Amino acid sequence: MQTNLTGVSYRRLWGVLLLLLVYAATRLFNLLALPLFVDESVTIEVARRFWDGDVLAGALDGRLGLVWFNAFLGPGLPGQGFPQRAGIVLVSMAALAAFYALARGLVSHRAGLLAMALWIITPYLLFFERLTLADSLLNPIGVIVVWIAWQMVQRRSRGLAVGLGAALVVAILAKLTGIFWLPLPLIALALAVNIPWRERLVLGGLAYGTFGLLWGPFTLVLRWRGYDYTGIADEHTQGIDSGLFDRLQHNISQLWHVDVDYVGWPVIVLAVLLGLYWLAQRPRGALYAVLVLGMSAGSVAVFGRDLNSRYVLSHVPWVILPLACGAGLLVERCQQRRYRQADSVVLAGLVIWTAVCYAGFQHHMWHDPAALPLNRDDRIAYISREASGYGNQAIGERLRELPEALPTLGLVANCQT
Repeated sequence: MQTNLTGVSYRRLWGVLLLLLVYAATRLFNLLALPLFVDESVTIEVARRFWDGDVLAGALDGRLGLVWFNAFLGPGLPGQGFPQRAGIVLVSMAALAAFYALARGLVSHRAGLLAMALWIITPYLLFFERLTLADSLLNPIGVIVVWIAWQMVQRRSRGLAVGLGAALVVAILAKLTGIFWLPLPLIALALAVNIPWRERLVLGGLAYGTFGLLWGPFTLVLRWRGYDYTGIADEHTQGIDSGLFDRLQHNISQLWHVDVDYVGWPVIVLAVLLGLYWLAQRPRGALYAVLVLGMSAGSVAVFGRDLNSRYVLSHVPWVILPLACGAGLLVERCQQRRYRQADSVVLAGLVIWTAVCYAGFQHHMWHDPAALPLNRDDRIAYISREASGYGNQAIGERLRELPEALPTLGLVANCQT
């Protein structure tokens, strides 16, 4: 059977390409149906300052990478952000391909396809991947970073170790909270097999050395220009006054409710059960995924002041990966025991999930975002509050309906839409 450079047969590659096209269609169609949220408008506006020569615009709020990314895609027009939102979709497509490669490498081609399908039909990811937010950019970058780390130890590649160090810099530039990925090289090297300790030290040194060589001078330049890229951390990590334990308990509760709202408790239960099966069958790969989940969710739960659903977006792929990998392994075992209908059972489960949890959400996302079944906090932020695109439109309409102009006592630049 003919294979391409990655070792995937050309026949199997068609399934991957088909799912990537389906993904693009779900994310790109009517991309501006939801009006620009305040944070999107701000980063697009700040990106326009990049073209005026202020290349460090955005360094104060810890998301300089998003500003540069939006500037690269074009200055944009006030109230319009199609190139910027489409850019998030394209980066997420690359991450989806990396997600497939990771699941295939950990388990099988079947697990990779299932992981892709679960990603596509998860409402949590669907909503935020159609917005140009720092967390929407950090999530796909994080997936790519995790894939590079695993490939580094599988191939024992020094080039990938250098690439991993650079990717860690990109993640932190996307948003300061990307700093939670810093332990990843250590975790990947600790779980690797058949690598001498001397070579582990070389790979780790290259990864962290590259990170230091890039991040160190960049930080010095920022400080020389009077910017403190980590200054925003004080605002988001002061936490609940009653202490670390209560803050952690509060944040875990919030995280659970967000996952139940957008992923669904049946999927979470299945992910836990199948993840345990995966852990029993192939412990190293499963443990890697568990530790990745711990980094992406645990760090925010420990240090976060108050969790918004977008702040914990980066943990979502690592909730569905155990489900995909565990199901892939279980189907293989069933087929070995001549239970040929196992694939049909998995397909039926996907169809049911699509019909019950995803199809209606996707329809509203395309045609009527105001009717989306969002949780209370997200409905306030993206639909009803004045900082939402709908809120700005309502304010504009109200002002136009006034019989005479209002005397202007002051002007507050709030949402910049």
